Amino acid sequence: MLMGGRSVPEHDEGLTAPSGVGLAAHLQRRVVHTDGRTIAYAEVGDPAGRPLVYFHGTPSSRLDAVAFAPAFRAAGIRAVALDRPGMGLSDPLGDRRLLDGPADVATVLDVLGIDRFVALGYSGGGPYAWACAHALGEQVEAVVTIAGSGRPERPGASKGMDLLDRQLDVLAARAPILARSVLAASTWWLRRTDVLGTDAITSTLIGDDPGAAAELARYGLRPVDPVLESFRQGTGGPVDDLRLLLAPWGFAVGDIAERVAVQLWHGERDVSVPIHHSADLARLVPRAEFHRLEGEGHNMAYRRMPAVLAALPAPG
Repeated sequence: MLMGGRSVPEHDEGLTAPSGVGLAAHLQRRVVHTDGRTIAYAEVGDPAGRPLVYFHGTPSSRLDAVAFAPAFRAAGIRAVALDRPGMGLSDPLGDRRLLDGPADVATVLDVLGIDRFVALGYSGGGPYAWACAHALGEQVEAVVTIAGSGRPERPGASKGMDLLDRQLDVLAARAPILARSVLAASTWWLRRTDVLGTDAITSTLIGDDPGAAAELARYGLRPVDPVLESFRQGTGGPVDDLRLLLAPWGFAVGDIAERVAVQLWHGERDVSVPIHHSADLARLVPRAEFHRLEGEGHNMAYRRMPAVLAALPAPG
């Protein structure tokens, strides 16, 4: 894995979370890609543990991994979470494709001296975990998705999806300028409304797991902050992320399971990414372990992460 990236010396630049609280150093690390772009990442969990790359949802950021830090620590996992281009602290990348993601991952891991890792994608991060398995080959020990988005080009891909999510996806693909306006208005509301601390907002974002909220609070973060962090540079990066959820992946997933373990976790009541997304992938990858979770919705990852990590295949 020789990508030639270099780390940015760590120093306090006064960077703050959307809540205004200063960000801990391990939540704002950066690497410079060979093309000159800065790629930002966070490290959480056990520093001496098994490497895992966590791919955040859409829209979200590297700070999304903070809520899972207790589970990562308990399982002996060293989790690395990247901001995708144009989101958080990572520089934009014009005409970005899904298959640009693995090179960014390889650049960061090369600087960190990590050769093999588990690729874990939550929600809109699922396709990026698959892309790494396709592009980075044996460096990926396992692909794990939780409520992961599936192939967008198949018939019925949006069936059962919440109307608002479906409309925003279509706007991102067909009218990105309008999508940026919609997201800008939503971000303005989230930054200013007094209901940020209510149970309703917290439940929507991280479910009912008190440990997730407590870990975020440990760093002065609110449940909404990982989402707001994705808009640090504006709405361009998040709209790109939404657009790519509706774009063909550019590779077939069927061959991946011949050389890497695959585990799919999905709640049967998910209306943001309906369970048929994972069912379709399980059909294409017969050796995949498909965990159908009865009664669970989209944010079940915050309760189920310990079980997901406990089920990881042994390092190969």
